[in-house]
Amino acid sequence: MYLVGIIPGPTKPSMDQINHFLKLLVDDLLPFWEPGVTFSRTAKYPDGRVIRIALIPIVCDLPAAKQVAGFGGVSSKYFCSYCLLPRWDIDNLDRSQWPPRDLATHYKHASAYRDAAMLEERHSLFDQFGARWTELLRLPYWDPISFTIVESMHILYLRILRHHCQIAWRMNVDLEDGEATSGEGTKSIARPLDEAMQKGVEALATGTFGALDACHKPVLYHLCQDRSLRRANTKRALIKTLLNWKANQSTEDKPPKPVIPPRPLRKTPLTDVESARLLLEDTAAVSNLSLLRFTKPILASLCDAKGRRRSGNKNDLVGRLLDWHPGQASDTDDGQVNRVVLGQSLVTEIQKDMLHTELPTWVSKAPKGLGSAAQGKLSADQWRAACTVNMTITLIRLWGGKNGEAKAMLDNFMDLVTAVELGCMFIISPRQDSIYDFYMMRYLENFKELYKTLSLVPSHHITLHLGEFLSSFGPVHAWRAFAFEHYNYLLQHENNNGKFGEIEQTMMNHTCRVANLRTLIQEESIRDAVAEMVDAYGHFAGEDRRGTRIRDVLQWEKTVTTQGQTSSASKEVILEEKIYYALLQLIDATEQHRYVAEGKPRSSGQLFLRRKVLLSNRILIRGVSYRPSDFSHCDSNILFQSALASEPEAGRIVKIFIHHRYASSNSKIEETFLAVQPLIPLSDADVSHDHFRQYPVAGGFLCYNQYRSDYCIIKPSEVTCHYAKTPLRVGGIGQPCVHVLPLDRVGVLVTRY
Repeated sequence: MYLVGIIPGPTKPSMDQINHFLKLLVDDLLPFWEPGVTFSRTAKYPDGRVIRIALIPIVCDLPAAKQVAGFGGVSSKYFCSYCLLPRWDIDNLDRSQWPPRDLATHYKHASAYRDAAMLEERHSLFDQFGARWTELLRLPYWDPISFTIVESMHILYLRILRHHCQIAWRMNVDLEDGEATSGEGTKSIARPLDEAMQKGVEALATGTFGALDACHKPVLYHLCQDRSLRRANTKRALIKTLLNWKANQSTEDKPPKPVIPPRPLRKTPLTDVESARLLLEDTAAVSNLSLLRFTKPILASLCDAKGRRRSGNKNDLVGRLLDWHPGQASDTDDGQVNRVVLGQSLVTEIQKDMLHTELPTWVSKAPKGLGSAAQGKLSADQWRAACTVNMTITLIRLWGGKNGEAKAMLDNFMDLVTAVELGCMFIISPRQDSIYDFYMMRYLENFKELYKTLSLVPSHHITLHLGEFLSSFGPVHAWRAFAFEHYNYLLQHENNNGKFGEIEQTMMNHTCRVANLRTLIQEESIRDAVAEMVDAYGHFAGEDRRGTRIRDVLQWEKTVTTQGQTSSASKEVILEEKIYYALLQLIDATEQHRYVAEGKPRSSGQLFLRRKVLLSNRILIRGVSYRPSDFSHCDSNILFQSALASEPEAGRIVKIFIHHRYASSNSKIEETFLAVQPLIPLSDADVSHDHFRQYPVAGGFLCYNQYRSDYCIIKPSEVTCHYAKTPLRVGGIGQPCVHVLPLDRVGVLVTRY
């Protein structure tokens, strides 16, 4: 990575100020494109070479990308950089109704913005067309629509997953939870007077935009609520929802005249404990509004009597009393009792499972304080682990066998997790691209139905454009922001004197020194001369090798590297009998009975298979470290596809060894093998109790918590991935189980579904 420059502080530049810095960059890039820059000599071309450079993708978070590329922010009328869907219609998931942006038109509007003489004229042009001038448009090849990418780290992990947990499910370990979408947590809108509601009903009967537009937003909101329609977003969106509902009504079978629920009278809080007790115990259906009429001390005393906690505000107390009440609560105020989905008991269950889950060392773990305010902000890797690993395991365990709203919420969440996993694979195909679109679209459609008072946010809409960039740029690991954010982190933690104007120079000088030093110590002659210094530097500059950023870099290292030998002269050991005969079976199946076991009779042309091997305690496969179970339980749990089996299996690595054998021509063959003990799969009778298999891409599956007594010998190429291992007791299955959650990042498993 090459650091070109740092924008001076102390604050970030405005929308137009950024162009002064971009101009310097564009001035350097223009001659590199046309006619190109001639270098008199390079390392590979001593006679010189013409170099051309093009700036293509903009890789940064959403606000910065829009500023650099000349688009409006997420709160603008035209919030999307790829289409002209207006902000008020953000709930619209019909792609055919998204007007696409056009490069020529965008350039024309951006040029008009640049040439405007007055600031007011610029504001007017931007409000009308959603385009600003950016210096990058001086580059003749640059396309702001196609090159302003959907950055997956911020969009998927820090926005969509976080939004679902913190906004839709209101994750908070300090509050009680309930398996209901009343956890939306929006503020209720007071119901208007009966006269206003009657006028709203009459306006809806006309079926015209103008009549409904004459109504106030609270009237439209409650018209939607009375018909169980979505009631999120702006007044214009509410009108569209009502008009769509009206158009879908059958003209032949007209529904009866809607009954307008009376607006509750404003009364002073009641202080009669007996009245509150009778209301709660002797009424078949109790509304939250009827209980909210009582004072907080009365409600607290009722909670004490019913064995419920008395902490929190009145809404908290009412929610606990309604949970206790045997009847179905009939909330006339949109059901917004102050409950959460991911509350105290559910987060506690997630944390319990986290303690028993074995993760490979390259995976960043979710924080122990998940759901607490003291934990603070989670990183992208932490959100990824929490949602795609820990929540997935616990929620399917608890909700997978249920029906109703809990199961609907689980299905919706798993659609999101599946889409995130598919969108972040290291290898993609047009088929996987379409599967990603399917799951993300279904997630958003069902999200709208489950959480009727929650509006979609710009990030939701923008995720539906990710597939276009997967087709254009390939897998996201090559153009997501993990590495860049880490670079920002390093720069921010560089020692400086706090003087703006000098900080930038300090950062630049330090970055160049480090880059030069790392390049120098890669030279073999230099490393040999200063070996102790290299070791000290490696220890001093060591970094956490867990997480997605490191995984992205190491993925494309040498395919297989065996490590752990003490020296090239390490003594060979004799394989135990079971492993030796499993090795013989594998080689015999692929080399047509050429080898026989040592000490057994052999025929003409057959060779003895050597029993001695060289053991290793680590092997790197596509940059990932795998180890035998004696050295690391976490790094030994693998999913593999043996050449002798038809389906992938889960197991643990017992040994890694290098084996030598001779061919008939006396040539020496050296191969690395892994001895694996597979887990025992569930019986056909018990598979029906495995609710994890409902979600084939992201849910994993169960095995018995017991290994087979025999061994499988596999080659490194047959290792698919690590898996997260969690011991579980599952209802309906008599034996202890273990949950296997494949941590596949390549996309091999997806081809099965």
